[in-house]
Amino acid sequence: MQKRTSVTTLMVCVVAMMMMMMMMMAVVLIAVFQLCYHPSEASEATEGVRPVPLPDARAEKRIREHRTVSRVDVERPVPAVQSPTPSDSLLSPELFDTLCREFAKDVRGTVTVAYGHEDASYYYPSYEEASLPRRAASVGKPLLAAGLFAARPNTARGVNKQEIELCRRAISISDNDAANKVMDLVGIERANSYVSAWGYTSTKYLRHYNSPAPAGGFTDFNQTSAADQLQFLRDIWQGRILTNNEREMLLKWMRHGERRSKIPRFFGKDYEVYNKTGETSQPLVENDVAIVARGKEVWYLAILTSDATETDEVVRAGIARLARDLITSFNE
Repeated sequence: MQKRTSVTTLMVCVVAMMMMMMMMMAVVLIAVFQLCYHPSEASEATEGVRPVPLPDARAEKRIREHRTVSRVDVERPVPAVQSPTPSDSLLSPELFDTLCREFAKDVRGTVTVAYGHEDASYYYPSYEEASLPRRAASVGKPLLAAGLFAARPNTARGVNKQEIELCRRAISISDNDAANKVMDLVGIERANSYVSAWGYTSTKYLRHYNSPAPAGGFTDFNQTSAADQLQFLRDIWQGRILTNNEREMLLKWMRHGERRSKIPRFFGKDYEVYNKTGETSQPLVENDVAIVARGKEVWYLAILTSDATETDEVVRAGIARLARDLITSFNE
């Protein structure tokens, strides 16, 4: 009887020890899992290669709508979305046409201009010609970044820090390599799908920035139009296609861009200028698009030039003067 009791006691002790060991192993496994598993870091390491779906009907509806989210603080806050404020500073169509015609004569090249203020929109030489595709150069980079934002909804798995930095470099310092990586993240076909869904009918991405000149001529270059850029600037400022957070980032990158020798050149501290330039040397392309704000007044301006016979500096100075005159020359 004593022997049987000893065996039973021994078995109970063994089972108890095994259970304690299993519990300790479970605790260790949970601790190791918590130490090694970091969802946010894993997401940032892998999101750069995850596929971006083509926009379906639901997605197209989403990117046309303004999505309201909490605003973020920036160095100098970007003005919130505001309705246009009526004013007396309206440029006459006649003066607009005269100023643009003089600029085109001075640079001796192909010029298209789109100007917006309040509800007015003017186009040179005409709306039809201002809607024709032109060489975009780097003015297409903000819209490309907007395409990435649209492809990655504003959720916990949205655009990550590395992708945001790529967009910033593509816009603020016009980094072609960064822009090409953004293009690869979205995909050219997908980028064009979003651009089309937003209604920018003359804008199309066809190849990487700074890639060898195509054999097919103009039709193989990235394209946009003055009319498309005018509409894009309005859509950004008025909060139609991006969240407040995305809008503020995009505008901040444009305001702090390194290239300020064209539209921003003659505007003083009373004005905020959010611009993106674009240029190529052969053939000579000098573009600049900008939102110019002073208090509650806002102007939108897209100036695209190509094949000018004057030097690049003459064209840039001409763009700067035209922008100044269009925005500071008003009807009395």
